[in-house]
Amino acid sequence: MAKKILFIIPPTLGMGEIAKRMRAQNSTLPYGVLSMVSFLNSRSSASVRILDLNVEPYSSYSIDRLLQSVIEMVAEFRPDVAGLSVMYNHMYKYIGLLSKAIKQHDPGVLVVSGGCCIMAYYERLLRECEHLDAICYSEGELPVLALLESADPEAVLEEHPAWLTKSSLIKGKKPRYVFIEDLDDIPPINFDLVDIKKYGAHRSSFRPVKKERELCLPIVTTRGCPYNCVFCIGGALHGKKVRKMSAERVLSDVRGMIEKYGMNILSIEDDQFLADRARSKRMLEGLAEYSIGLIADSGFTVMLLDDEIARLLKKAGLQAAILAIESGSNYVLHEIIDKPIKLEKVEGVVHSIRNAGLYCHCFLIVGLPGEKEEHRQETIDFIIKTGIDWCNITCATAIQGSRLYDQCIEKGYIKQDDFTENAFYVSSITTPDFTAEYITKKAYLMNLELNFVNNYRLRTRDFKTVTLYMDHILSKYPDHAFAHYFMARALEGMNEEVSRVKHHDERFAKIVSTSEEWKEYADYFHLR
Repeated sequence: MAKKILFIIPPTLGMGEIAKRMRAQNSTLPYGVLSMVSFLNSRSSASVRILDLNVEPYSSYSIDRLLQSVIEMVAEFRPDVAGLSVMYNHMYKYIGLLSKAIKQHDPGVLVVSGGCCIMAYYERLLRECEHLDAICYSEGELPVLALLESADPEAVLEEHPAWLTKSSLIKGKKPRYVFIEDLDDIPPINFDLVDIKKYGAHRSSFRPVKKERELCLPIVTTRGCPYNCVFCIGGALHGKKVRKMSAERVLSDVRGMIEKYGMNILSIEDDQFLADRARSKRMLEGLAEYSIGLIADSGFTVMLLDDEIARLLKKAGLQAAILAIESGSNYVLHEIIDKPIKLEKVEGVVHSIRNAGLYCHCFLIVGLPGEKEEHRQETIDFIIKTGIDWCNITCATAIQGSRLYDQCIEKGYIKQDDFTENAFYVSSITTPDFTAEYITKKAYLMNLELNFVNNYRLRTRDFKTVTLYMDHILSKYPDHAFAHYFMARALEGMNEEVSRVKHHDERFAKIVSTSEEWKEYADYFHLR
C-alpha cells in the first residue's frame, strides 16, 4: 500500500517584536518542500500533503489553536510519516511541540524533521525531543524517497547514511550528505501543491516599475557554495561544489511558470546564480525574451559581475542588483569573514551596474567578533566613496552550524540557548570590543546615515530617484521620520509644489515630537 506523508512547515518568523516592527515577511513560498514533494511525486506512489502554518488562517492562530489544527489534519489525512521542515534556529521550539502533539494523537506516525535548523542542532534535538523519531541530515529528496519506498521504514532510518535516530546517535553514527548531483533530475516545481494566492507579493524588493497584476514565483537553479564565510552555513548545508540546472532546463521551467500560472515576476533564490558564466549568459538571454520582471534578493558575488552580465541582467528584467559586499574594511573581509573580495574591484562593478541602467544595492553585516569602530567607519567611508544606492544592513547572527557560532560559544560571546526571533534585526553577540545593544543601535545609525543622510542619489541631486526610494520606504513604514524628511528635501530640489513639501515636513515634525526614538535620531544627525 502506498504510504502517506504530511509535510508541516512551522511558523518561520514567530512573534519577535522587532521582527514585527520591521514588518518581516513570514509567508514566502516553501520552495524547498515544494521541490522535495515534486520530486517524490515523480518517483513514488506516495500520497503527499503540505501544511504551511505561515499562511492564513494559521498565521493568526494562538499556539494551542495551531497545534489543534495540526492534529485535525493528521486525523483527517492519517499519514504514515509527518515531516517537519525547520529552516531557522528560532523555529526550534516548534519541533518538540509538534512532534508531541502528533504522537499523542497517533503514536504510529513516524515523526521526522529536516532543514537548516535540523542539520545544525541534530544531536541536541534527538536528545531533547522525546517524540521525534529521526532527523534528515541532508537535502531531503533522496532520503525521503528511500523512506517512503521501503517496506521497512524503521530500518531505513537506522541504516541510511542521511538519517539519524536516537539509537544510531548513541551507537556513534555520523550522518552524511546524500545529494542529487544533476539538478535537472528534479522535476519542475508543482506550485499547485499550495495556494499561491495566500503568499502575496514579494517581501520587500525595491522595484519602481511594476507590472499589472503581479505574480511572483521563486526558482533555485544552483545548490552549493565554494566560499567559507564565517557567518554562513550555505556550504555546510549544500556542499562546496556548486551543482547547477542546465540553462535550457531553467528556461523551460520559467516558460512553464508563465504559461501555467501567469507568473510575471521571477525571484531567483540562488546563492551562486552567476557561478557559470556561459550558463548565466544563456539563461539571461533567454529570460529577456519572456519580458518578465526579475528579482535576485540573495545578491550577487562581486567578481562574477561585469559590463556584459550587468547589461544582460537589465535586459532580463532586473531593476536593482545587490552585491554581497558585507564590509568596506579589508581587515574584516579577509581576517574575520574570510570572504575573497577585492574592494578595489567594487567601484568598477558599481559603474557596470549603473551604466546598465540598474540600481546598485549591497549587503553589509555589522558586529562580528574582532570588528572595531574603525572598521565600521571604513565601511561607511567606502560606501559613500563608491556611490552605492542602498545598503541592506544587518547585525551579525551566530547561526549554529557556522564557524561564527562555534567561535561565539567558545569565547562566551552568546548564550547557547539564544533562539531569538529577532535574528538579523538585533545583535546577540557581546565581545570585549562592544555590547550587543551597541551594535543593534550602530547598525541602525549606519542605515540612517548611508541610506538617508548621505544617500548617493541625494548627494548627486538625482532627486527623482530619491523620491522613488522614499516612496518605497513609506509604503512599508508610513511613520518613518527620515523618509518623510528626505522626501521633502527631494521634492524641494525638484521645485515641486509647496504643499507636498509641507506635508512631509509636517509629518516629520509630528513623528519626532511624539517619539523619543525618532527625536534622538533626528538630533544625532542635526535634522531639527
